Amino acid sequence: MSLPVDSRWDLIRQGAPDHTIVVTESAPPNFKAKFGEPVPGAKDPNVFTGEVRTRQHTVLSLREHSDEVNYTAFHLGAKGERDEYAGFYCDVANGVSGTFRLVRRP
Repeated sequence: MSLPVDSRWDLIRQGAPDHTIVVTESAPPNFKAKFGEPVPGAKDPNVFTGEVRTRQHTVLSLREHSDEVNYTAFHLGAKGERDEYAGFYCDVANGVSGTFRLVRRP
């Protein structure tokens, strides 16, 4: 299982701005994504890589990173109802951590 190419997802994080990401590549269980809208001031837009795995439950890991500014944020969440994942994240820049939701747009 993976996220479908061209699908759009709202990334909602506690303590951080909300963004939309768009899946650009998918080779189950892995996927790549990018921001769905330009991010003000970003010269090197962050890249998202992740995977979705299922056994008794479905979980998602998502890494947001930019090599230019040495930024990384890790997200780990479980699938909820429909096309939604919820869990926790932490980043290396600000030490920000909290809950996140990744919700597929219709």
